[in-house]
Amino acid sequence: MNPDQVKLLDEYRKELRDVYSQIPVEKIYLNSRSEMPFNFMDPDKKLRSVSLDPMTSSVIISAIVPKSAVLFKGGHGGGKTTMIEEVSSRLFDVSRDEIVAAMIRGNDDQNVNTLLASYDMGKLITGKGEDVKWRKFVTCPVKIADEINRFPPTAQNALFEIFNKGRVEFANEVYDIKQFELFATMNPNDPGTYPMSRPFLDRFGLCIPVPQMPSAEDLMSLSSRKDDKIYKHEIPEKRLTLDKSMEMEKIIADNVKLSPDALLYSIYLGQSLSSCIRGDFGDKSHSELGLEERCQGCEFSTPESLCRKSQDGFSGRAFLDMQRWAKGYSFFLNAFEDSSNPEVQLGILEGIVPYVLYHRLTPNNSFFTKDPYHGRQLTYLKDIASKARQAYLMVKGPLLEIPDILAGRIDPKKAQINSVKKDLVVLTHFKPIVDAVAMPDFRATYDAIEGNDHITKEDVVSLNNTLTFNTELPPRARAFLREKAYNKSKGGQSL
Repeated sequence: MNPDQVKLLDEYRKELRDVYSQIPVEKIYLNSRSEMPFNFMDPDKKLRSVSLDPMTSSVIISAIVPKSAVLFKGGHGGGKTTMIEEVSSRLFDVSRDEIVAAMIRGNDDQNVNTLLASYDMGKLITGKGEDVKWRKFVTCPVKIADEINRFPPTAQNALFEIFNKGRVEFANEVYDIKQFELFATMNPNDPGTYPMSRPFLDRFGLCIPVPQMPSAEDLMSLSSRKDDKIYKHEIPEKRLTLDKSMEMEKIIADNVKLSPDALLYSIYLGQSLSSCIRGDFGDKSHSELGLEERCQGCEFSTPESLCRKSQDGFSGRAFLDMQRWAKGYSFFLNAFEDSSNPEVQLGILEGIVPYVLYHRLTPNNSFFTKDPYHGRQLTYLKDIASKARQAYLMVKGPLLEIPDILAGRIDPKKAQINSVKKDLVVLTHFKPIVDAVAMPDFRATYDAIEGNDHITKEDVVSLNNTLTFNTELPPRARAFLREKAYNKSKGGQSL
């Protein structure tokens, strides 16, 4: 990043932190019971440990995550909805009254007409046209869906397109939503709720479990607050804007990269939870057997195997959400060793993993319901994130050799990866690319890409044709070379 961008981000970070600090000081939302911990090296090369309130911070970080969606899960009366209203009205040039007016609340009567749009009945009855009137929930950039699990399946389907593409369709009319921050709340223990499909839940970047009762310290502080049934919380004069938010989103998305450690960890985590040697494509989602039946007698099945920790894996969308939110939290914490070349560190990723997976991963009850977890999902997921880091660090040396193997600086037959015998992820996802290096077509193509500093999109298309129809390289080797060429033309990131 250039110095002007660094200065701009520093100023914006201060503004976001000011909003973060206003919330407990003004006693809008108090949470001393849960924390989102992070470990990282700061710009002064000091190892830092910082914990944030996951509720307030997730709303604030949403201002720098494009078209973000966050689900808050917890019992009634915990302050979830009020916190979202108050924090978001301080982040954007959208009034609290507008945000409240646009909010939708789950009940059995909700449908497309009540949620998204309707016809202008005056014009329709008089025959003057079929003008569509969009609901405030559609037009307001801050969207709150309160008690979302009370929406019936038809209403959930109506919301799906907003989550999926940021657009709404009604009666052949389309409303494109340029920018939005979407928040939803749910109380899983209430009667009269509906299940939410896995694809629907997958559209939420984070799921934050919310304490219902504040801590003793928080209750002491709340007891001295002015009665919010009488007095509204004041909104400071200075307010951030949506345009500023979009500008910062783009700078962060374009300039913040994952460190090699963080990138490899995120790939390792995703594959270790999703892979199954006995599923089609080596993937859990393509097996008809239950987890324990499938694992019985498998050479990779041990009590510590990460592939046994969950009934299912998670999606590529979750992997991308992990990166987006890791970039956002890294920026907010200033967790960069070098501000001019900002990189996400492994400790930031590990901190957000439990919240990215909370609504996406189904635990294996053989472990989840027993000591030391006793059904505590956040504890279980934090342990998975930690175990994944430990397992990754065991194979980090062989994996970090891969760039040198690909470049021809290390003979693949002498690589450390050959000594790894029992790691499912290494053997099924990284070893195949190392094995392909010895093929003449791979070496020639890799060297040609390295020697070409002016690769265009057309060159990448031509390369893909050549790799597919004129070589015997396996699909993963072709995918790696294609992506290497594409990233070189676009300035992207690859091994």
